[in-house]
Amino acid sequence: MPIVGRIYLRADRDVKVGEDISIYELFGREELQKEFNVESDIELDKTRLKVTVEKLGAIECIADAIKRKGAKASIWNIMKYKDMSSKIKATQEVKKGENLSVTIEAV
Repeated sequence: MPIVGRIYLRADRDVKVGEDISIYELFGREELQKEFNVESDIELDKTRLKVTVEKLGAIECIADAIKRKGAKASIWNIMKYKDMSSKIKATQEVKKGENLSVTIEAV
């Protein structure tokens, strides 16, 4: 699966193992607007993305933007709000302020 991008984001709250939480709830708008370099092209409403958050798990969604390799992007502008609000079950404990790796892949 081609990597679209990688970024480290700071958790805005504590999360217990097994807790259901969304990317939006965990990071908040400001963190989700941090930019990363796009490593492979994505197409609006065509490219299926897999967004994997360290210690949480992954969700799949459809790209909400057109971005070309080398462009700047953020999770905020490539995911739909409804997808950022989808719940993921935490696989490990997360502490507020912890930096977590987020990897976006085209699937």
